[in-house]
Amino acid sequence: METLVWILAGGALGWISWTYLGFNQDRGAVASTLIGGIGALFGGKAIAPIFMATPSPADTGILALVFAGIAAAACLLAGDKLQRWGV
Repeated sequence: METLVWILAGGALGWISWTYLGFNQDRGAVASTLIGGIGALFGGKAIAPIFMATPSPADTGILALVFAGIAAAACLLAGDKLQRWGV
């Protein structure tokens, strides 16, 4: 269930970045939402466990959501910069 929340939060960040910040304008809203969701999944599953010393995976909570959001924002920024360079 927590993984679904990460993906939805990342997708929401992707949509917000496309709508208000103008990231990935040429790719569209769907691509921005997917980039945000995949970035959040990566942040929650791969990056958060590295920095958190919790005794069990059930204790991850809000801190893992923060890491997922940061990773989603980083992926959206990287996707926008790569697109502007022509990649």
